[in-house]
Amino acid sequence: LAAENEARARASLQQAVSHVEARAKVEEMEGAALKAESALSLARDHASNAASELGPLEKELAGVKRQIEEAVQARSEAARHASAISAAVSQITHHLHDDETDCPVCQSSFPPGVLKTLAAAAAESGDRELSLADERIETLRRAEQGLLPRIATLKDAVDAVTTVETEATAARAGATNAAAALRQALGAAVGDDLAAAVSRREADARAKHRETEATLAALAPSAAGATERRIGLSSEVDAQAERHRLATG
Repeated sequence: LAAENEARARASLQQAVSHVEARAKVEEMEGAALKAESALSLARDHASNAASELGPLEKELAGVKRQIEEAVQARSEAARHASAISAAVSQITHHLHDDETDCPVCQSSFPPGVLKTLAAAAAESGDRELSLADERIETLRRAEQGLLPRIATLKDAVDAVTTVETEATAARAGATNAAAALRQALGAAVGDDLAAAVSRREADARAKHRETEATLAALAPSAAGATERRIGLSSEVDAQAERHRLATG
């Protein structure tokens, strides 16, 4: 009978220790869940702010892209116009002499040499138009490149909520399941204080150890045997108490 009591006392101690460890794990998981939920709240705030900035920037980008398309089309038209002017001027100037005074197109009279100068200026005007078109396209493309990384950063902030939400949900579910498992092991009801329940179970285990110690001392065949058993049980109780102290902080 004494051996059976001793075995039950050991089993009670081991179970109490496991409950202490489980409670420490639940507290750790609950802390992680709270941290994840705090991160989710922060991510949602960032996403909300990002979304409010994202809409106008995307609208601005769409406008810039449209202007680029229009500028490219205008540049193509300017190139065709410049090519036509260049061909016409080339044909006219081919027949002009340096001292020519009468325009073969409008029949107007000009001082000697002026017609050649005007023809050269007409050819250069097409080149200037193309240069201005190229500058506009380049300016618009720089504006586009300035918007793209800002928009990408804001989209990342909006999309990050999904990942953080998944992590927070998993962390909360893990803590809830661990608490439910411990509650079931303790026979505690929903809403009961698990820490208090674990402490009561620990106190019961220690009381059972003391009772078993006294019984063994009374039934031991010799004082030496009783002392040896008392030391063994006391050591287990002290070790369990120390583990509980470390687990609960």
